[in-house]
Amino acid sequence: MGSMIHILNDSSAEPVTAATLPKAIVTVNVLAALVSATAAVIGVTNPSLLIPGDATPLVDFYAQAYLVRALPISAVLIGLLATKRPGLRPVLLLAGLAQVGDGVIGTLHAQPGMIAGSTLGAVIHLGSAWLLRRK
Repeated sequence: MGSMIHILNDSSAEPVTAATLPKAIVTVNVLAALVSATAAVIGVTNPSLLIPGDATPLVDFYAQAYLVRALPISAVLIGLLATKRPGLRPVLLLAGLAQVGDGVIGTLHAQPGMIAGSTLGAVIHLGSAWLLRRK
């Protein structure tokens, strides 16, 4: 438990900001966040582009639930990367864990696109958080 608290607490190390990040980390995380936000908007406006079949009220409900989670996480992550504010690692962890959850849901419902996209997002966000652990 103590190690998890250390991971989430940036105060024991120098603040990680976009100014100290390699450009590749900034770029891949912004792209991953934009893809997630775009998928959320597509899911609400035309769910059949992401999941085959007719959009039922339940599909619409879950697409809206995804949207209200994905947009704020993506906006905060992109905002931190753009404004060079501290607190990036916890948001990367949050974004990565949300992608892991999406991957589990995609696996449970046999959605290959969701599995692939969320796995890539999780690797990018969690991998970046791991790489920044000592910065």
